[in-house]
Amino acid sequence: MELSIYQGSQLRSLMQHFTQQNKWIYLLANNLRFKRTEHHSQQLPRPEAEQTLEWLEKLMSAGKTCALFVEELVLDELNRKRLEQLCRQFGVTVVSLSKEKGLDNNLVFGPW
Repeated sequence: MELSIYQGSQLRSLMQHFTQQNKWIYLLANNLRFKRTEHHSQQLPRPEAEQTLEWLEKLMSAGKTCALFVEELVLDELNRKRLEQLCRQFGVTVVSLSKEKGLDNNLVFGPW
């Protein structure tokens, strides 16, 4: 799923849904912060692009994660398919956060 940081109501709704699952919510970002810290939420610095999928895989495979918010997530087709497979396998939602306002009318929902 890709959201603009300017889509505040959708982000708040997602956070409310995820906090009810009693699993961890991670934000991998260098320029974004949680407005308020929710129970079971953690912010981590965003890794370099070539390490991002590895980090996401480790967080998902631990089995304690329900959502991963990633600042400007960019993956090639092969890594995107791998990420989709991991999301289905571990029941995790990955949200790519973009600073582009243009996404307000161009919301893309992934298969996970």
